[in-house]
Amino acid sequence: MSLKIIALTSLAALVTLSGCAAESELSPSKNEGTSSASDAPFIPVNCGFDAQAQEVPAEEFFALLQEEYQSRRESPFNYTSSAGEVARFGAFNYWLAENTAEFMSLTTPEPFDTVRYDQWDIQWQQFVTLQTALCNHRDGEGNLKPVRLALDDIFRDESRWPGHAADWPTFAYVETGREVIPANSPEGLEHYTQYITGGGVMIVAGDDVAPEALLSAHDAVEYMTSARPEFRAIFRDYHVRISLFIETTSTLPEFQGTDEPGGFAMGMNDAAMTANAEWLCYPGNNVPGGNPVIHELAHVMEHIVFEHENDTNFFARIVPLALAAIDEGSYGNYEQNLPEGTEQDTSHLVGEYWAQVVEGYIMDGGPRFKYSHWSRDWIKTNDPEVFDLLVEYLPTEEWDYVDAHCEG
Repeated sequence: MSLKIIALTSLAALVTLSGCAAESELSPSKNEGTSSASDAPFIPVNCGFDAQAQEVPAEEFFALLQEEYQSRRESPFNYTSSAGEVARFGAFNYWLAENTAEFMSLTTPEPFDTVRYDQWDIQWQQFVTLQTALCNHRDGEGNLKPVRLALDDIFRDESRWPGHAADWPTFAYVETGREVIPANSPEGLEHYTQYITGGGVMIVAGDDVAPEALLSAHDAVEYMTSARPEFRAIFRDYHVRISLFIETTSTLPEFQGTDEPGGFAMGMNDAAMTANAEWLCYPGNNVPGGNPVIHELAHVMEHIVFEHENDTNFFARIVPLALAAIDEGSYGNYEQNLPEGTEQDTSHLVGEYWAQVVEGYIMDGGPRFKYSHWSRDWIKTNDPEVFDLLVEYLPTEEWDYVDAHCEG
């Protein structure tokens, strides 16, 4: 696979010094075997993180920092099946940022230019970028995404997937109303020629996607976020984007080689969410069944909104609700599209439960659209506790998805 990786700006440009004190004119001292101190960046005044911190050798600092980074997938809300497969739920990036900030308030590295730790050659500026991201998050000038990207940059995995957010530029957000406009695509993403925004989310597609598909996606996002407008601001702040495609995700520049037919969600360090435009309902494309925009955006709520807000209300409730529905037989009688060699087990069903019930609740279309949870009345009757959870986050006003999009 040949993949053109584009970086619009350096990672350091993803965070600014707003909310942090200005840089001092001190440079880090030269460590033996590192680059010249004259080439090193300035040391910023670190907005209080190192006021009482103990200075330790840089190698020791990054060994301890990596322990925090490696623990990012741990959560008391995770579910582990009898086969050892894990469905993960929790505010992972929120906790990662909090734990990293606490660690860095107690420990700071001795000044260095470049330090070799394990497989990584870490530059002083990478440390400064992380520190600045934490400053801005703490002071309300930034969010969790730059923190996660800064840590991913320090402990870079060369085998990471092609759609990593740090490897692709972002689109500018433009309010469009319900109108598809030409995309002002950044370098490397010229594939995308169509653009619309709705509910704080950017929706883009190439020439092969019908404009009606973008309008259908726009309407779904607008409706899904109508009860909680604060979600729209969070989506916009995290540059949430839906990339529509035809056939598989491999047709998109960021996701060559992924070959996913339906779509996948977007997390803190992903370039975009994806959805198959051929699976959407819109006039001229009446395809009763699941809706990947609705389904994957429900996952994005988990990965972006609920993590940003550290919403333990949601994370504590969703696994018990999923297991109860599986035990009662009201949920789980379907096959998922899983990687080759992976056998579906309870963890996979638990992991998809929220997105499945949101999909049925929003479409409210009946059994020709879903195998279960196909309408609000069905959910309220057969799975009333998850219905109560749904109405905490989603609109209760009627939306004519079927007639307006599938039959119109």
